Amino acid sequence: MTGNWDLIGNAPAVRILDSAVSAGRLSHAYLITGPKQLGRATLAKLLAMAANCETPGEAPCGSCTQCERIKRGIHADVRLIDRHTPIRGVGGGDASTEDKDANRLRLSIEHIRDLQHDGRVSPFEGRRHVFIIEDAETLKFDDGITSPAANALLKTLEEPSETSMLILVAPDRSAVPDTVASRCQWIQLRPVPVDQIRDGLISKHSATPEDAERFARLSNGKPGRAIELLEDPAAVGHYDQMVLRILDASTSSLEGRFRYARELSGQYRKDQSAVEAELEAWSSVWRDAMLAKHGVKDGAIHTNWSAQLSELAAQCELDQIVEVIEGSRSAIRALRANAAPQLALEVMMLTLPSISQPVGAQ
Repeated sequence: MTGNWDLIGNAPAVRILDSAVSAGRLSHAYLITGPKQLGRATLAKLLAMAANCETPGEAPCGSCTQCERIKRGIHADVRLIDRHTPIRGVGGGDASTEDKDANRLRLSIEHIRDLQHDGRVSPFEGRRHVFIIEDAETLKFDDGITSPAANALLKTLEEPSETSMLILVAPDRSAVPDTVASRCQWIQLRPVPVDQIRDGLISKHSATPEDAERFARLSNGKPGRAIELLEDPAAVGHYDQMVLRILDASTSSLEGRFRYARELSGQYRKDQSAVEAELEAWSSVWRDAMLAKHGVKDGAIHTNWSAQLSELAAQCELDQIVEVIEGSRSAIRALRANAAPQLALEVMMLTLPSISQPVGAQ
């Protein structure tokens, strides 16, 4: 590769973009998909750097003036837009208020009109305007109908400017209206293997081998999650509290389990990604219980909870453990398919086996 693509994992996606940069054939629009903390925002910023880099043959070099300003988020021609971005009203319509910005549920047509207005003006300091559009999944309503913002965006996608690039970011391609997704080059990011995350933490973030191994395992294939755990002690404490909630719910009565489901469904309305992360933790916690059931220590993720997980496994049959793991994964699929959160989580709670003895505290 020619450029400094400072991303942990997802080498195939990086190779596609690096080849396009080297050949001078960058597309006018990209759709980057994958779960949060997989590197979507990092890759979008690197692509913006590559489009404006001052070092031919090494883009993105990461060190020229253009790359540095984009990296710091102060480049005049690179804009990050999400559903909470203030609407200036320069493209027509009324400017937004602080309350409207904070409570907005989806990208607005006014966001797109502001973008179109900016794209008609020549770049101020770089070669290209780059608009990074987060929350691209909100271009489609829950019932699948395309939003007015998506319809407005089509005009820009169908009549691209030579000096503008759009980078859309979403969880998966199906979440974005097909009329929009089909006009973008699709770059799909996938969970990163533990060894690549571990090596990246050591080489790029000066982690000790012990911390790198632990946090790489806890990250569930998400480099951003591993970096957060490495750099923020509060995040580690938060994760341990999440594991404790899972163990408590796993060993509670049916009433306690349904109470947990109600609380988690209430949180889902406020922070969907946090709830999905907790459901992914359910799968990994019970996977470790399955390893403990087999007496296997290598490959376990929650090594500091090994005693509690061994106690849990001792009270379950193997097929019951498998059912819980599948139940947590089914709950994630149901939520992504817009099932009622409380119902989906209560169904998951019904997959839990009856546990006669609570597991010991950490």
